[in-house]
Amino acid sequence: MPLIFVPLVWGWMMDNLGWIEGFRIGSIYSIATALASAFIVLFFLKETLETHDLATLNSKSLNPWTSFGEVKRSLSTSLKALMIAYFLIMFANAAVSAYYIIYATEVIELKVLEWSIIISLQFLAAFILKIPGAWIADKFGKKKVLVISALTCAPFTILFTFSHSFVQALIVLLLLVAAGIYYAPVHEALQADLTPSTLRGRITALWSVVSAFGAASGALLGGWLFQTVSPSSPFYLFTAAELIAVGFLVAGVREPQKKEV
Repeated sequence: MPLIFVPLVWGWMMDNLGWIEGFRIGSIYSIATALASAFIVLFFLKETLETHDLATLNSKSLNPWTSFGEVKRSLSTSLKALMIAYFLIMFANAAVSAYYIIYATEVIELKVLEWSIIISLQFLAAFILKIPGAWIADKFGKKKVLVISALTCAPFTILFTFSHSFVQALIVLLLLVAAGIYYAPVHEALQADLTPSTLRGRITALWSVVSAFGAASGALLGGWLFQTVSPSSPFYLFTAAELIAVGFLVAGVREPQKKEV
């Protein structure tokens, strides 16, 4: 909820105080809120879930190559396809995420405050739509929601490159949020359904590595395309990666009849 209002505040500050002074104040704010969050977790968060020993730590279980081999052998076809699709989604988003604001301010020529309004309204849209979207996923199937989300997201970045005004950019980016807000939480739920409890920690770790590699490679290629080809080229790359991800979801993922426990 605070994210709905924060971009407006910092957009106004940067417009009135300048980029440097506004960024300095923002950095101090980030330090203060991070420390407050850490102290709240330290003093008030209590674990209530009982844990049980599921494995014995030894040199074999602590060996990353042995552990990775066990995880790899345990991955179902659906889980592999789901992870590849998420790699592509992370790759696609990282290819464009850093360049929305540059494209908006330098190519479309939006003011900083106008961009802040767009970001705030995106957070508001996400806040309103996320819970209904999760209900739809539970009701009609997680795979369907993932496919529809990635498929509908695909064209919006290209449409963004055709925007020439604040209103056009606002409409496209709100539609992008409305289409994409469900993907990550639904992916996590489906991944849990497909993963045995004894492997969930390692599968989650592998998922984090895959996500990070996808984001790093996407950011690298997106930056190169933006700088050397054209400012709009990363947004076309986003569309291509999303459509390939849809292919893996459709062809490789099967929702389990019975969830893993």
